[in-house]
Amino acid sequence: MIIQNTNFNIIYPRIQNLRRKIVEFEEKLSVYFLPSNILPIPDDAPEEIPRISMTTKNGHSILNLSLTGASLTTNYDEVFRNSWKNCAEYLNDRVNNVYNILDTLKQERFLFNGLSTQILFDDTHDDPVSMIKERLLNLKTNANPYDLSCKVTFIYENNYYINITFENVRLYEGLITSLNSSLSSLEERAHVMGITLDVNDRYGFNYSKSYSSDYSKVQRIFNITTDIINNKLGKLISEGVFEL
Repeated sequence: MIIQNTNFNIIYPRIQNLRRKIVEFEEKLSVYFLPSNILPIPDDAPEEIPRISMTTKNGHSILNLSLTGASLTTNYDEVFRNSWKNCAEYLNDRVNNVYNILDTLKQERFLFNGLSTQILFDDTHDDPVSMIKERLLNLKTNANPYDLSCKVTFIYENNYYINITFENVRLYEGLITSLNSSLSSLEERAHVMGITLDVNDRYGFNYSKSYSSDYSKVQRIFNITTDIINNKLGKLISEGVFEL
């Protein structure tokens, strides 16, 4: 199993004067992040467009801050990618750092949070298209699909969406010189199962009028994600069985 990347999102009501306020907290952010890059975005631009971008000291993560949301995207190297435990510890530390600062800046409650994780399962010799077709979709066809994907969404604890997307992924070796280049010059070195696991508390936000998100929801999202990766995805892939 390879953890390719994660994307953690924190959604909040509009923060006024975000750029000025973040500068005041750069010292606290400097534990993990390099100085902020203030983006030349007009004040009347859509509020979801990032106004500030920051990278971590080793360049593995990018933090983008808009008036209404923060997004921390992380690409994992060979030191981390085979251990979800290491990835989760790295991510949790930085999310905690950002969350505490945003908690000081916001005027109202947080709206919702979400963690999306891209995973490759390269430790099975089964054809990923056949795995999706037979174990997950029970698809009957006289033609062999070349690519196949599917998504399933669960509601958990009346607060969380658990979205799991499956697709076959082909990995190539070689160099693409332009957008119009053919894949015929590349060598397919692997054909594996790709999974995107997205856990968020938007269900609570969507359907509970009094809903308020906080750091306990962040920790629950981490815990749900960890349980699924460590204890449930293997059985889902091998047997087509998923139990919450």
